Order: sequence, then C-alpha cells, then structure tokens
Amino acid sequence: MNKKVLNLTFLLIFSAIMLSCSNKSNAQNQTAVADENKIQVYGVKSGYYKAEMPINESVAETWFDDYGRLQYIEIQTIGDPIKSYKLVRNDEEYYFSDYNKNGIKKQVTYTDYRTWENPKMQDLEKSGIRRMPSQMIFGKACKTYYVGDPQLPSVMCFWKGILMVKILDDGTVMSEVVDLRETAVPSNMFDIPQDINFEEIAAPQLPIDSVMLE
Repeated sequence: MNKKVLNLTFLLIFSAIMLSCSNKSNAQNQTAVADENKIQVYGVKSGYYKAEMPINESVAETWFDDYGRLQYIEIQTIGDPIKSYKLVRNDEEYYFSDYNKNGIKKQVTYTDYRTWENPKMQDLEKSGIRRMPSQMIFGKACKTYYVGDPQLPSVMCFWKGILMVKILDDGTVMSEVVDLRETAVPSNMFDIPQDINFEEIAAPQLPIDSVMLE
C-alpha cells in the first residue's frame, strides 16, 4: 500500500471518528437543551429524600426522576404498619394505600422550581412572604423564606425545589428532611400498580400564590 493510500485511509478513519464525536456531542447538547426547557419540579434529575413530620408523627420517603415529573412517595405513621402512597407520572397523580384496593387519580399541576428561585420582591410581599438569609442544610445553601400566614406563620427552607425544613413561629417542626441523596432511581419504582382501581377526580383550581412555595 503506497503512501497516498495510507494517508487517505487515515483521513477516512479520522473523519469517521470526528463525525461520531460530533454526533454524540450534538445529541448531548440537544438533551441538555430539552432538559433545560421542560418543567423541572426539582433542580436535580433524580434522587431520594426522607422527611420526618413530628407534628403528626409520620415519615415520608420520596424517590424521583425526570426532575420531579416522576415521583413515588411512601407515607407512614410511626408505629403503624399501614402505608399510604402517591405516584406522579404521565402528568397525573395517583393516591392509594394498604387499606384497600381503591385509589384516586387526578391531573397534576406542576410548579417549576425556577419560577421561585429568585422571585420579585413585590410578588413575595403581596403573599406575605419575606426572604431571609440562606441556611446551610446538609452542606447545601437553601433558599429561606418567612411565610406570614395569619394562622400558621412559619420559616421554610428550600433546596432546588425540595422543602428541606418548615418550622412554625413557636418552634414546632412541621417537616424536616433527614436524608437526601442525588442518585439514580430504578424506573420500575414509577410503575402504576395494576391491582388498584383508580377513580378519576377533577383537580382543584388553586391560585398561583398557594403553590409558589410548595
């Protein structure tokens, strides 16, 4: 094989490699843009967190993927073997429990966490909400707000849309995340149970202020 043929062969191989890398890079960029443009309930693609709610002696464990558009939640009262469940997928919420084989489902209304990452001050003031200095929880800087609800004024801390802690004015802890992991979650965790009879109900129409910090 002469030198010209060798050079041509090398050029073809090099071009094929570069084209493959370019296609892979373009695909990765398109995926990143798609992720950026769609609604993100959480600012983390997938993970798990466990929250304790001392006020009603219960624990909630949440597994999520697709930035919170997929969620599986188990809620259990301490000392009670019976669990309640919430599943979010296909733009619907499913509620069921160990009590029976009946459940309900309704259309979900997503709130993008970025909507309230840096809200305008006038929007906060209209809702009786005041921004406070960030709090460090699990080494993460959490957006912190004082919510001046006339009935239950509280301090709420969020990290990328996840409610890390909610404390009432009198010091009562309503909810507190005690475990948080950024990790992959098996896709079968979000399967809709086939042995539950789900009744569809209409989703309530909530004003935007009522969901802005949930």
